[in-house]
Amino acid sequence: MLRSLRIENFKRFRSLDIPQLKRVNLISGRNNTGKTALLEAIMLLLDGQNKFSNLPNIFRMGGELGNANENFWRWLLPDKNLSLGAILGGQLDGFSEPYEVGLLGSKFLWPERDTFRIFDRASSNGSIEFQIAQQEVSGVPSFHLPDSGHRVSALSTRPSDPQQDAANYDRVVLKKGAEARLEKLLRKLEPRLLSVRSIKPHGASLIYVDLGLDEKIPAVHLGQGFNRLLAIYSEILASGSNVLLIDEIENGIHHEILPDVWKGIRELAESENIQVFATTHSWECVVAAHETYAETLDYDFALHRMVEVEGDVSVQTLGKEALEASIKGLIDVR
Repeated sequence: MLRSLRIENFKRFRSLDIPQLKRVNLISGRNNTGKTALLEAIMLLLDGQNKFSNLPNIFRMGGELGNANENFWRWLLPDKNLSLGAILGGQLDGFSEPYEVGLLGSKFLWPERDTFRIFDRASSNGSIEFQIAQQEVSGVPSFHLPDSGHRVSALSTRPSDPQQDAANYDRVVLKKGAEARLEKLLRKLEPRLLSVRSIKPHGASLIYVDLGLDEKIPAVHLGQGFNRLLAIYSEILASGSNVLLIDEIENGIHHEILPDVWKGIRELAESENIQVFATTHSWECVVAAHETYAETLDYDFALHRMVEVEGDVSVQTLGKEALEASIKGLIDVR
């Protein structure tokens, strides 16, 4: 697990510290305070080797960017200032020293460390290529990509792909007891649910659900909330990841079932030993998460509120007592 996080010179963040992370972390804050950027930083810190080249499309609508260096990659540094060097770091279980990776600009040199590989990205045509670089890097950012031993899954605000949902569900079925656990959790949203199946009756593998009708129904007809929860629970149960990042977790989910959603996430995060980072704009989501963990002895949950003051972003972390007082006093912590 990632126990703390430190970010310097990455996107909106000049200097950002979160000294105490929990198993489940909810990130709130106004628009454009860096909530999604924080998820991207965690992804690059823990799983940059696998996720770096696809970063424009993981949480954002990257698509065809033309000159990707000018329109995306250089903006990983504040104000596209290549004289800066970004540091992403934190304390990880199993590491005696803080674990760090560095994003380099043209004037920033990383100390020599045998555990780090340095990559220089050449992309004059907008594509991404990786080449081993020398110690000094010029022109475009480079990234130090050590292996943290962690694998990160991510869910954006975009609706999931139905065929990918079916493939993910197939992985759930392979795990003993996971199929029944998933169906039980989904019944909190759809009480009529008898079973879930991944089948291919009409040319494409899709999720079909049995609601007691004459035929099973394609899950795409059950709405965004059902498919959102299907994607979240499937990722936790069968992805094999250590960390799950979820942007705007409440999307498509009615506030009345949020307590059940958080109980499901709490149960699966503990049983599958996965750490969760999720963003939200929802007061009901914050309250439901707090009340779910207030029932436990260790309260392995924290709310991290992004706050912008005079152009700088900082984080206010609220534990059990502070969040309880804020909720009772109707203090807005979204």
